[in-house]
Amino acid sequence: MRVPDGFLQFVYLRNLNNAKNSIAHIQEQITTQNKINRPSDSPLGNARIMRLKQQIQSNESFANNISNSISMLDNSTLSMEGMQTEVQNVLLALTKMNNATVNDDLSPFVADIDAALNSIMDLANSKYNNQYSFSGTNSTTKPFSFNADKTAVVINGDLGGDQKIRLSNNILQKINITGKELFLPVMAQSGNLDSGTAVGGVQSSTSKVYDADGNEYDMTVNYTKTAANTYDLSYEIKDSDSNIVSSQTVNDLVFDTTSGKLKSMDGSNPKDIKIEVQDKKINLVLDVNSMTEKSSASKFVNSLSQKADIFNTLLSIKEKLLNGEKPNAVQSQIVEDFNQHVLNKLSEAGSISNRLSSSADLLQNQKFELLSLLSSENDVDMAKALVDLQSAQYSLDTSYKISSIILPRSLLDYM
Repeated sequence: MRVPDGFLQFVYLRNLNNAKNSIAHIQEQITTQNKINRPSDSPLGNARIMRLKQQIQSNESFANNISNSISMLDNSTLSMEGMQTEVQNVLLALTKMNNATVNDDLSPFVADIDAALNSIMDLANSKYNNQYSFSGTNSTTKPFSFNADKTAVVINGDLGGDQKIRLSNNILQKINITGKELFLPVMAQSGNLDSGTAVGGVQSSTSKVYDADGNEYDMTVNYTKTAANTYDLSYEIKDSDSNIVSSQTVNDLVFDTTSGKLKSMDGSNPKDIKIEVQDKKINLVLDVNSMTEKSSASKFVNSLSQKADIFNTLLSIKEKLLNGEKPNAVQSQIVEDFNQHVLNKLSEAGSISNRLSSSADLLQNQKFELLSLLSSENDVDMAKALVDLQSAQYSLDTSYKISSIILPRSLLDYM
């Protein structure tokens, strides 16, 4: 079968154009150093590249969060280490003043207690990145301050609230030590209420609390059922003579009908109940967020984190020293307990920091792997590309040489 010259010319021109396009494509890859420069180059490869870039971006975001969190936690750790040093100075002063050889003049110890108190206050109000370290989620508010005559410490706002970051898409990590858990006595109440209790029935729990002078009080918490899954909470704090020094009622504690967990308090999300009796130097937090409701006998587990807050305890000790009176055994125990409490929180901060560091290392390894996959998917092998370019250029030059055979001649070829 005879092949027309016109068809040969058409095929030749098409192949010539393909050769030019191939050279242009290779040159573009060499210039950009990318195999895929537009979605049409490889729709499947482009989708993989976009997915890998998104994973790398998320990885870098998690890594940045961790880096900032480690710095913030290091600042909190330094503050707590400073507090521990000051508390140990107080313990040393307490040991000296309780020595039998010390005379009735206790005024030299006042300066030691006052200096430690001011230092602990400054450290408790420390900042990182213009945010207060121990204010919980309310990080723009100064957590502690003295009242006008410097006879008591004022707590400004809610010092609770865990700050959390994402270590991955599915993992959240707490990154702060709150002022609530470090400085405040927290009466954490857990257990369960009996859902079978009739409306109007009362379920109660009593535990011991203390003031900054070391005096003991009875605190009774009552849950009065007002409707299905709903209770009113009331508490009373009584002194040794059964006098009520503080009381309060919180309405409408609603428990979830399925899980039994506390769902709301007074129409809002569950929150801590702050108890402050300035004239009695009582300052504590009642935390009932772990209470549940079950179809079983009521059970209460009460746990007091500290007997009294360190600030008002040191103020009380200072006042006693000015009056020529030594601190009592309970106050000395409060200071010792706070020293141990700070050690525990330093250990907790160290554990958080270690986990953050481990996560940072893991993210770094993941990033290297993702970059390797992205490179194999999109990066150009320059040596291979240059060889391909030379081969394509040779083919194009050869095509030009045989064009005189295939393409029709004109008068210009003979001039």
